[in-house]
Amino acid sequence: MGAADDAAPPGGDSGRAGDATEDAPRTDPGGGAGGESRALVRTATVRLNVTDYAAARANLTAAAAERGGTVTDSTQRVRDVGDETYATGAVTFRVPAGNVSGFLAAVRAGGEVRSAETSTEDVTDRLVDLKARLENKRAQRDRLRALYGGADDTGDVLAVGEKLSAVQSEIERLEAEQRALADRVAHATVTVELREPWPDSEPDDPGERPLHERGVLAAFLASVGGMARLARAPVVGLA
Repeated sequence: MGAADDAAPPGGDSGRAGDATEDAPRTDPGGGAGGESRALVRTATVRLNVTDYAAARANLTAAAAERGGTVTDSTQRVRDVGDETYATGAVTFRVPAGNVSGFLAAVRAGGEVRSAETSTEDVTDRLVDLKARLENKRAQRDRLRALYGGADDTGDVLAVGEKLSAVQSEIERLEAEQRALADRVAHATVTVELREPWPDSEPDDPGERPLHERGVLAAFLASVGGMARLARAPVVGLA
């Protein structure tokens, strides 16, 4: 062969490092027929009334850290009501699946629970499919590497090299998808929505008070006022 004999095949041996991603993610036993392990993605949303937003957030962050979890996202809104403030927001945590029950118990103890939702998604079949597709692609890569090493014609070298690069790119994409899905199985996602009580002092504009914290009459009048503004909009637009 010519100079092409000494050229390294596209994709290189670095693709082999991705084989380690076949390690099985954390699963729950007894989830399917025959008691085989199932790969489950857990999510939860808990809505709390708290007396102090900052303190509640700090306590939840510490509780997550004690269980190997981290904060991945957070939002906060602070409104002024007279000389006082009213804070609401949400914090999203990622917690190891094996510790999510203990963390949820700590969340519920951190305030008055308004509502709580949990869900579980079985992704066992998706992981099995990804593993099979990766095995096929890696076998195809090995065959192309053998062809690349034995090619004598420059045109053949270029054609095989192009196919080899495409297969290597597909392998890397599937490996990234497999890692992301395995991480979702290994770590549950818990979103906690926090809300402080409305301050005792009345705002200058009673309409600023949230509907759920107004009296029945005030809430009704606010809704009627909103409908009246909506009805006026076409008239103003026509004028």
